[in-house]
Amino acid sequence: MSEEAKKINEKPPKGELINIEIDKAKKAGMNLLLPSIHMEGLSEFHSPVLDYCELSPEISDGDVYFHSESKKLVPSKQGLMKLAMCAGIMWDMSRTGRTDDRKSRDYVSYSACGAVRRIDGTLVHFPAEYDMDFAVIEEKLRDQYTKKGKSAKKTGDELHGYIDYCVKRDLLYKREHKLKICESGAMTRVIRSLLGLKAGYTAQELKKPFVVARIVFRPDYSDPEIRKIMIKKSIESITGIYGGVDEDVNEQISFTPIDIPTSDFDNEDPPDPETPDNLTSEKADFLASDNQTKITTLETMAKRADYDLKQIKKPLDKFTEEELEGFFDKLDALLDIPF
Repeated sequence: MSEEAKKINEKPPKGELINIEIDKAKKAGMNLLLPSIHMEGLSEFHSPVLDYCELSPEISDGDVYFHSESKKLVPSKQGLMKLAMCAGIMWDMSRTGRTDDRKSRDYVSYSACGAVRRIDGTLVHFPAEYDMDFAVIEEKLRDQYTKKGKSAKKTGDELHGYIDYCVKRDLLYKREHKLKICESGAMTRVIRSLLGLKAGYTAQELKKPFVVARIVFRPDYSDPEIRKIMIKKSIESITGIYGGVDEDVNEQISFTPIDIPTSDFDNEDPPDPETPDNLTSEKADFLASDNQTKITTLETMAKRADYDLKQIKKPLDKFTEEELEGFFDKLDALLDIPF
């Protein structure tokens, strides 16, 4: 065979092959995660693979929500968790959890630390923190509702009453869900930073999948020596769990009963009473939004549920925080009904 024919029949190196696939994904307009991707010098025991993850551009599916200022779709916690699973983000639970001393009812902080594995096997960690200082939040809410009240031409006692009512209402709501909001905020900051996500996406961009390249250990199992080693390691892992092998008694595995004290289960921490069991990720995003974003979200949900907003007795911008939540639950239930 000529040298030219050999070159044609030769397969490109694994690193070059995956780079070709990545270039194809870029040209197709797919959304690349971990943007600094370039693979070279892979060993014979490792192979590159591309994983794909799709997020629904439909707000009712819960993967994204509409951001009123940027006019774009932003991945919700549900969507971000899908991307984190696809990219293989690992959470360092020793550095993930509530970090405040819990002595003040006006301050709560939550820290999260995630990591992704590089091609050489090392882990890249990224920590992030999200906190809520209710003294600062109250000042911001007062400024927000002062401007809103004046734009509605409220003055004097009417303006002050309007501001006090709205601020108290919003603060109580944020206090009720403070831990859920902080946990979601810290974890989503980690995911966005590690994966290099944009601040927002158009519906057209979300119609194309997100792509992540990773390395898997894939030895040649047809090699007798490799198979022998893998079988040996498999047996060692089993005996490490269930006990050693007694070669004198037909190589049967001996099992040793384990006495588990019931106190190990009795001492488990009770669930956090501040976090409602039925709070979905999309509802958590809704609750953490400002009033205008909530109204925009409800209008979008009503349109998708074919619900005529003329049926409600007053405009959405006149709804209280509790009424907005109740209307969200109603529309969410309508969207869950199969047609």
